[in-house]
Amino acid sequence: MLRLSILIGFLVLILASCSYEPEPINFGHDECYLCKMTITEQKYGAELINKNGKNFKFDAIECMAKFINDGEIDKEKIHSLWTVNYTEPGMLIDAEKAFILRSKSLPSPMAMFLTSFSKNEDLEKVKKEHPGDVYNWNGVLELVKKEWE
Repeated sequence: MLRLSILIGFLVLILASCSYEPEPINFGHDECYLCKMTITEQKYGAELINKNGKNFKFDAIECMAKFINDGEIDKEKIHSLWTVNYTEPGMLIDAEKAFILRSKSLPSPMAMFLTSFSKNEDLEKVKKEHPGDVYNWNGVLELVKKEWE
């Protein structure tokens, strides 16, 4: 009985240590998992969490998309994807629900000009000054696959 209690306690400890929440990006210190650049721009960045609870941080949406497109992680092992909300610097939002603007007047760290928003209204306001095309996450994956080989 004691062994069973110890085993259950150990399993609870292991499961409790796995977090599926994004970690805040430590701008100026964290490094992009793909390109190894220091993540510095608080209006840009991305994070992938795998099903084991490991966080992979990126300096741009396009780095995370390339990481996935290149097969660096099996898509079945992805728990969630996050991007930084342009209108709330440092705030991570669900990438699969994000509205993503590609505007040549909003340069992202890896020069694909991809900027993420949590609300379409915010994107539309910014788009008035920075015209461009709007993408969802799957559109970004296709765009990166086509243009960043």
